[in-house]
Amino acid sequence: MSKRKEVTDYILNSVKISKTTYNIIKTVFENMSDDEFHNFMLNLKNKKVNLSFIIPHEENITEEDIFAWVDTIGIQPFQQLVFTDENGDEYLSPVPTLIIDAPCKRAAQTQDKKVSIPTGNKINVLTGQVTSESLSAKITLPETLIHIGFGAKKPLYELLNARGGDLGLMNAMDKELFEKGKVSMDDIMPYSTKTVSTKTLKAYFLASHLKSTL
Repeated sequence: MSKRKEVTDYILNSVKISKTTYNIIKTVFENMSDDEFHNFMLNLKNKKVNLSFIIPHEENITEEDIFAWVDTIGIQPFQQLVFTDENGDEYLSPVPTLIIDAPCKRAAQTQDKKVSIPTGNKINVLTGQVTSESLSAKITLPETLIHIGFGAKKPLYELLNARGGDLGLMNAMDKELFEKGKVSMDDIMPYSTKTVSTKTLKAYFLASHLKSTL
């Protein structure tokens, strides 16, 4: 067995709790040359890159499954805490506590700063999205991830596609709203023409002679 296959099998076995993540990492590794794989492993060792992954909401993996999985890869999520009193004496907590290493950033945003009344319908030709004085609201990445975490994909499809630059969907949605007063994303999906920003980025890649899957 080659060293590359041995390392690949070890990593894939470590993330097999999620079929989605397993398939993504497997595909990425398969498309790497030996030199690219070697450099990636060096960057991983030197902590220049992270081999991160997610467990999609729709896989319905329980907390018990996750705790059993982290135990197999040598992670101890429950640890005893050391408390220091005012005299400097240290005490070890008798009951292990769940410890999670998670990035945290205070959201310096409020709803009143993100919502306004548009004064027109000005569209950016590069993105297909409203811009300037026509920009009335926006959705941030943290808000998007919260929607994904709750499995609310249809609202995201409307906000990021129909209202995010897919002119075919937007026109179909407006027509349905004007004629019927309501609209279903399932009904207007056949009218999708892709978001303009995706087409623009693909054109940039093509002009730079870069192959893409956009």
